[in-house]
Amino acid sequence: RTSGEVLKVISNSVADTALAPQLPPGTIYCKIRDFSGKPVQASVIIEPGGKTIQTAADGSCEVPIAPGTYSVTVSAPGYRAQTTTYVVDQNGSTIVGAELNK
Repeated sequence: RTSGEVLKVISNSVADTALAPQLPPGTIYCKIRDFSGKPVQASVIIEPGGKTIQTAADGSCEVPIAPGTYSVTVSAPGYRAQTTTYVVDQNGSTIVGAELNK
């Protein structure tokens, strides 16, 4: 460029983009036991999303998750799996309490 050169602005438009506000998450709390009441370390699968969580040795877990309706499957070796539908509310707590049978 040389001094005194003038630049021509062809377009000065700005895209009008708005992001949807993110909803505060709800929380799923798990407490998994066997039929006699003993804690079971289990896998918890949350659909939609395919999120898989392993509970602690005491059968508990805590999962922050967006509000919505979820199918939750709980399984552990030697036990029959259980699937139940849960609704998670905005800023709400949902308890997944499962008693697994052999």
